[in-house]
Order: sequence, then C-alpha cells, then structure tokens
Amino acid sequence: MRRSAGRRGVLLGLAVAMTTAAGSAVAAPYAPVDAPGPALSVPRAALDASLRCPEITGASRDVVLLIPGTTVDPGEAFDWNYRKVLTAQGIPACDVTLPEHTNGDIQVAAEYVVDAVRRIHARSGRRVVLLGWSQGASTLPRWAIRFWPDIRPMISSLVGLAPLNNIGSAVATGACAIGRCVPAAWQQRRDSAFMAALNSRQQTFPEIAYTAIFTRTDEVVTPNVDGALSVLPAGPNVTNVAVQDVCPTDVSEHLAIIASPGAYAVAIDAIRHPGAPADLRRSAPPAVCLPALMPGVAANEFLTEEARIASNVGPRLLTGQVEAEPALRCYVTASCPPAPTAVGAPPRACTARPALALRARPGRRIVRAVIRVGARRAQVVRGRDLQRVRVRRPARGTVTVRITTRDDRGRTRTTTRRLAACR
Repeated sequence: MRRSAGRRGVLLGLAVAMTTAAGSAVAAPYAPVDAPGPALSVPRAALDASLRCPEITGASRDVVLLIPGTTVDPGEAFDWNYRKVLTAQGIPACDVTLPEHTNGDIQVAAEYVVDAVRRIHARSGRRVVLLGWSQGASTLPRWAIRFWPDIRPMISSLVGLAPLNNIGSAVATGACAIGRCVPAAWQQRRDSAFMAALNSRQQTFPEIAYTAIFTRTDEVVTPNVDGALSVLPAGPNVTNVAVQDVCPTDVSEHLAIIASPGAYAVAIDAIRHPGAPADLRRSAPPAVCLPALMPGVAANEFLTEEARIASNVGPRLLTGQVEAEPALRCYVTASCPPAPTAVGAPPRACTARPALALRARPGRRIVRAVIRVGARRAQVVRGRDLQRVRVRRPARGTVTVRITTRDDRGRTRTTTRRLAACR
C-alpha cells in the first residue's frame, strides 16, 4: 500500500512512541528471576476498569488477552481485526486499557497486565494467551512475566506482532535527546535502564511458548537485518518468523502488520495451539497469501482504521511528556526496604502484646491464613468468612503470614506479609 511523504512523517512520529529497545546486561544488579513479584500499587478500581472481557467463566479454551502498542488503546488496535475474527471463531478475547494511551511508565502498565492475567485465569479456569502489538508484543508483557513470576504458570503463550526484543532503535534515542518524551519513549531508548533490566538474566521462560512475528519492511523497528531486533533466543518453545517468510510479497510495515494475512496466519496458528509456538508447516500454505488483508478486514476498513491510529500519534506524544526516564522500581534490583513490620498494627504491637490481630481490608473476608515462624509452619487457620486472624507472638524469629481473602463477588487474592522479629 502506497503512502505519501507526509504519511511517512506521521509514521516516523509513531516510531518514537512504539519502538522498544533492549540491551545485554550483567545479571548481578538485578533481582533473580524467581524473586516474588511486588504488591500492585495501582488502585483496585483502576485495575477493575481496565479489563474488558466477555463472559469467560468455565471457558472451554485458553483466553486471549489483547495488549496494544504505545500511543494506542486496545479498541483502536484490535476491535476491527483480531477481536472481531477471534469472536467469530469462538475464541474468547479480552483486552486491557493502559494509562495515557499506553504512553505512561511501562512499569505501571505492567501491573495492569499482571492483574488482568490473574483475573482472567481465576474467572475462566484456563491459561491466558497474550497477543500484543509493538510495545504490547514485547516490552510490556515481558516485563510483567520477568518480574511477577507467579503469572508464568497462568500464561500459555506470548504472540507478538512487530516486537522489538533486543537492541533498540536510534529513532527513539534521538527523539528523547531533545530532553522531553513520554515515559514509555524514554524507557524504549537503546541505552535505557529499563531495557537493560528487562533483558537481564533471562529473556524467555520454559513454561511459556513464544511466537515473534516481524516484518523486514518495518520503518519503526529498524534497522532489523535478519530480524536481529525482533527475535528471541532460539529454543523449543520459540518461533521467530518474518511475514516475508510466509508471504514473500507482503510489504506490511509496522502499522499494517496488524492486518497482514501472513502475520495473521502465524498468529492464529499459535492461538489455536496454546502452549506451543507457531508451526510454519501449518501456518504457511501458499493460499494464505492470496488476499491482501487478513480475513474479516475489508480494504476501506483497514485504511480508515490505519489513518485513525496515525492521526492520534502526534497529539498523544505531546501529552504527558517528562524530562527523564522513570526510575527503576526497587523490586527490579531487589533493593526494596523491608515490608511493614505488621499487618494492620504498628511495629510495637509485636513486642507489646501477646498476639496480633490481622484484619482484611473492607469488602474482603479472610478465608485462610498460613503463619510461619522462620522456616517452621506454626499455625494454619481456615474458616468461612473469617474477619480476623490472631497470630501468637513468638519468643524470637520473623513471622511470615500468607493470607487468602475473598470479596463479595467470590474473587480470591493471596498476599504475604512479614512481621518484625519479636524480641
């Protein structure tokens, strides 16, 4: 599809926002890959409002979570293509809306993805297939997977359209050199602290299947010689593929890849086989290349939606700019200060009283609590709608309390707290 010089200028702006960067990093400064993920800092109301799902209770197959790229909301990226097609095929699909049109701090956006995965898994009883584009194909979901290991068993596959998983683009680096960028652009520069942390220690995890779909004509993820910027480390759970390997004449660039027939053929194969990467022997017959666009998308619809996305880039890039890359959160380097010394009680309660009363937050009930003193399990409390749990004060040692609560809708959440050593 032909574009004018002005159109290319708009997409150059898109490059600033949607390019991700990566760099090799020494493992030592970063948290181990099995370090427990931090508690979510985003308010519950915001998390609840961000997830859009059909009825998925008792779903018969893994649920797809659609994750947009920078400067884009999920409806703009997926309602007219993948969500429509997946729904027609009976594949349940949810999406998550991220702050500031996915322009904000990716560390914050990752909390929305973590919560969405947990809620979809709990409601459906199934694992989740992550299907993303650009930032949503790589930087964002991989950050969630890297630093919240509890969600890894809940995810069957990560399928990425136009990802940038390795060394970043000079476009984002140069754009932020003027001194102001949206937070996500700062984090996606070649030399960003964020990308070094993302790629620290381990890029992929064996319990998840990865399919990275890129295009050699991508003007955002560039220069992408032989897919060097997009591919993930080779392994039995990884497929790296260019759309030109499926359809040699496919000239889809960064934006058009979300309607590319070749990209769709690979993506839908991975979605239909959750827990396994795409297999080109299934997804690359010549017939998939005959239409100009993926199934379910008409040419006029594609042109309208592409123009709408491109027109939003400039205004959104000018909103919420900051003068520096957001600082890495303390959990990234395992340098967070000790957790509060008590749950619902001041530190002196441990030494001043023979027992501690641990209360659930308003709207939730405690249904189970496991209490440990050091490595020894000292007490297990179960009950129906417990309002509080009393923990006996030990003579010495650190008390760890793992509490499972349930809200009025029947949704459960488990949190862990460490209490100060009693002296």
